[in-house]
Amino acid sequence: MTEFRNGGNIFAMKITSDQLIADYPALQVRNFIRRYRFTYFQPSEAEEGLNLRSTEAERFIHNMIDIGYLSVANLHGAVDGPAYEVTRQGQKLASASAARPITRKTAERLLQEFMNRVWQANDKKMFAYKIESVVLFGSMLSDKERLGDIDIALELQPVTTNQEEFQKLYQARYRFSYGPRRKLSSDFEKAAWPMLEVHFFLKNYSRSFSLHALEDLGALEGVHYHILLGERSRLKKLIPFGIESNFRRMKLIEHEKPEFAQ
Repeated sequence: MTEFRNGGNIFAMKITSDQLIADYPALQVRNFIRRYRFTYFQPSEAEEGLNLRSTEAERFIHNMIDIGYLSVANLHGAVDGPAYEVTRQGQKLASASAARPITRKTAERLLQEFMNRVWQANDKKMFAYKIESVVLFGSMLSDKERLGDIDIALELQPVTTNQEEFQKLYQARYRFSYGPRRKLSSDFEKAAWPMLEVHFFLKNYSRSFSLHALEDLGALEGVHYHILLGERSRLKKLIPFGIESNFRRMKLIEHEKPEFAQ
């Protein structure tokens, strides 16, 4: 695995298809961790998700704890038997990419298309959540011509402050997830679909994007960032340890609002 640093802090992780993590293929482990990055799981789910026998699942979990990707979840007896959760280091693994490097020209085109989808989603009120803030960070703010992921921190907010209206819209998007077009891999993904579908729409099947919660960016020290959407003064307070970039090459992206969004 390769971890990229900015200001001494890790913000992105790269894996390859031939790597092993805890004696299992890295991509398979990453995909399993992604399912439970915001909730807990029990050994039986590791058995099913990774096609392991019970002893193998137990050994896998213990190895992942030793590495630092998992920890025991303290649920105060809410479930029978042991449960586990993803650590902060495990969150980095969940966000890890196996995509090949791309040229800056390609990255700039993809980012412009990404921002077009942001305007489209917000203006047409396509989802239960609107994209409140978009903040770019990572290798795209460097002078390199060949880049890794396009790292973006997102802040999502409900499209309405009326709780009753929001719940109706949320449930409508939730029911949509049970349609034949998508098979969700966990109960958490089913419940969180109204938020997850925004991520899927914005990525548009591209492996070059690595999307993060704005809170993750706010916890990094010395990370350089560039605001593409959002209230600058408020975001600076939410990223107290970061350094706002004046990278001029990014100025065009945030201001080129497509015609349908005028």
